[in-house]
Amino acid sequence: MARSKSKQEVPVIPVEQLVLDDANPRFADPLSQKEILSNLAADEKTANLARHIAQHGLDPTSIPGAVLLDGRLTRYVVREGNRRLAALKLLNNPALAGTNALAKKFRKIAETAVMPIPSSMPCVIFEGDDGDEWIALKHSGPQNGEGTVPWDAMQRTRFNVRTGRSDPNRSAQRLLDHAAEKKWLAKDQVDSIGITNLTRLLNDPDVQAVWGISVTDDTFSFGIGSEAMKPFMQRMLTDWRKRKGDMRVANIYEKDDRIRYARQVVKDLGEKVRSDATIIDRPSPARTASKSATRKIKPSSLDRSTLIPRGFHLNIEVDRAHEIYLELRTMDIKYRNSISMAFRAFVEWSATFYCKSAKITLYEDMSLPDKISKALSDMKGKGLDRAVVEAVEMVVAKRNSVFTIKTFHQYVHNVHSHPAPTDLKAYWDTLAPFLRACWEGVP
Repeated sequence: MARSKSKQEVPVIPVEQLVLDDANPRFADPLSQKEILSNLAADEKTANLARHIAQHGLDPTSIPGAVLLDGRLTRYVVREGNRRLAALKLLNNPALAGTNALAKKFRKIAETAVMPIPSSMPCVIFEGDDGDEWIALKHSGPQNGEGTVPWDAMQRTRFNVRTGRSDPNRSAQRLLDHAAEKKWLAKDQVDSIGITNLTRLLNDPDVQAVWGISVTDDTFSFGIGSEAMKPFMQRMLTDWRKRKGDMRVANIYEKDDRIRYARQVVKDLGEKVRSDATIIDRPSPARTASKSATRKIKPSSLDRSTLIPRGFHLNIEVDRAHEIYLELRTMDIKYRNSISMAFRAFVEWSATFYCKSAKITLYEDMSLPDKISKALSDMKGKGLDRAVVEAVEMVVAKRNSVFTIKTFHQYVHNVHSHPAPTDLKAYWDTLAPFLRACWEGVP
């Protein structure tokens, strides 16, 4: 089996030791470091990348590649990952952007960062041109499967829906998944439908009126009766099969065309819009109880103004821990710095209390992640819900993510780390079952 000539070293290298590639194919002619930075700083995509790094950190699934430069100083030229390096250099030193306006833009991104701005970057170290094969593979498209095969619109939507992200094709995906579940269409048929065209129809209010569609967060229903839904979906397959369907986006590009199409489908089915709707996603009991035609959307749990939700209560035996808990319940989340420090202390006290109550040995100067891991291991053996265990294990894991104990340390010790209220509330929601188990025992 052939092996790469790369050393496969992945050291973490300070940004100041990393040099932008002056032979970057993004530029027609070789440029100086200053010119490369000013060009990339002027590209809004670089600013967007910088914002993402400031919110989420560096992408751990894509490691840049570099080669060692000959010379008196230890420096590396980044052959793959120049945009990431440029974004890091600009976040660490906005003055490198070249103009006052651009420097101000990157300074603001850095000042409002949720994550600490990385001052170093992991790089795979190649020897000479050993990395060329991988760089070419990454930037040359799918290459019959050898390279990265991008997701199509349906695959992107499926990922976004499963991970709780917003997506314009969400309604169409719900309908298609339901069609597969009900066996109105085979799975391969579902995947062959052009989801963007279906979305264009389903999101049009006039088409919704013709087809009797009602969409909320909880429900998705059709006025077309259930016995007509299979032929309806088969019609969608015939019309909107990718590259082979009878229709094209030009046929429904204008609103009048979409209305005409929607009416023709109903006419061809011989099915009128009726009150006995086909339910795609059945509502929760609380929603079903409401008789109102216009349902009030329940606000997100993160819309609260305090760290701890109003309905969450703990029985805490330690007086000072109880006082901190009460302050965290009532203090407005806008006091994020005070809350982040008190929150960290409360988490450590909770883990310590559990360990001592369970007679788990704690050593002097034991770290907070180790205390949590000790408590969690004991709770796991006592039957703590597996999903809770996995969520807290992710928090304890030493990863470059918003939800880690490392982030807590940054809030307390790094003057440039700014806790975001939404992140703090999400952090509480993740840890809440664990904290309850610390003070009240494993349910």
